[in-house]
Amino acid sequence: MDLTKRKTARPYQQECLDVAIDLLKESIEPVLLNVATGGGKSLLNSFLAEWGVSQGFDVLCITSFAELVAQNSDELTDQGNHNSIFCATLNQKKYRANIVVATPQSLWSAIKKGNHPLKDRKFGLMLIDEVHRVNPDDDSTVYMKLINHYRFNNPELRFCGFSGSCMRGLDDPIYGEGKMFDRLHYSIGFNDLVQEGFLLPPVFGKHEHEDDFDYSEVKQNKAGKFDKAQLEFVAKDNSKTTRIIKKVLIDTADSYGTFIFCATAEQCKHVMDMLPDTARLITGDMNAKLRMKYMNEAKQGKVKYLVNINCLTTGINLPHFEDIVYLRLTESPVFFIQSIGRGSRLSPATNKRFFTVYDYAGNCDKFQGINDEALAGAIIKDNDEAKEAKLDVCCPTC
Repeated sequence: MDLTKRKTARPYQQECLDVAIDLLKESIEPVLLNVATGGGKSLLNSFLAEWGVSQGFDVLCITSFAELVAQNSDELTDQGNHNSIFCATLNQKKYRANIVVATPQSLWSAIKKGNHPLKDRKFGLMLIDEVHRVNPDDDSTVYMKLINHYRFNNPELRFCGFSGSCMRGLDDPIYGEGKMFDRLHYSIGFNDLVQEGFLLPPVFGKHEHEDDFDYSEVKQNKAGKFDKAQLEFVAKDNSKTTRIIKKVLIDTADSYGTFIFCATAEQCKHVMDMLPDTARLITGDMNAKLRMKYMNEAKQGKVKYLVNINCLTTGINLPHFEDIVYLRLTESPVFFIQSIGRGSRLSPATNKRFFTVYDYAGNCDKFQGINDEALAGAIIKDNDEAKEAKLDVCCPTC
């Protein structure tokens, strides 16, 4: 094994691991770990998988996106842990290693065929990243089919879930009485990691608010999704989009990278028409290989602007990107925390000290009471004194 890249756990990561391992040793009750976006869930996944193998377990690591599968597998490899990737998007369907990293869709497709070796595999530990995506009330979902299948194979299966936002929908915690997780077993939030110097604080860019899109009348259904027609009606004002993007181009002229969250496909097209050839459009239905190509170009510094519709909230690790632009009102605190977390990672290569959020969609108004001290404290629009004080307090360099 090449251990030259092996990392040691940060203090909070070691505390999290100690809590999780003690619980997994004692019981088969599901363990829930909340670690803020950028807090190193892939590394925690690697350490726990390594512990599972040391206990004689076969370990299954599941996550929804091919990018996260690749990221978790790379972390395992860098830590010296042999693992197999089972993911159709990545064109890899290996399964013989003690640690298997997979997407739920690829895994269930193999099990359904009835004669695949993974069908009868007795995993001793299951790790699920982005576990808030699991709906334990619906056994027909792929996640629950997998959980129930492997629990049937091994009634002593240990189960651990990671999340940076332990909620489903608008404000429904995934833990509590009668839920899959009886409680939150360990949590470290965005504010804690900013204060300890492991994440960077947000600064909210100033602009004339008559340019903002007014989504206040757009309705949300019970699942928290916006009414599509109402959303399109507000976002169709191309003259407003034009004014905003012209200002964004000025504000981000010296930036290493900028995320732009749009409301509709038509708005994305209009934004792309105004951006230089260092811009790429990412959509939810995009070919996964093309999406990963664009991500790799961004990592290499060949792409400066990534335009999307709420699909760059997880599995994106671009520490040098330093600006976030919202032309869209975000549906839930979960998406807001995840999307804003794209800018919070440390970037020693660029000496980034903070990241800037340009909100043209009313997110600051909607989430000013968010249950996160660092974000709630930073969401003070048009207040230079508060902005400077926030930076003075939280900047890790200072």
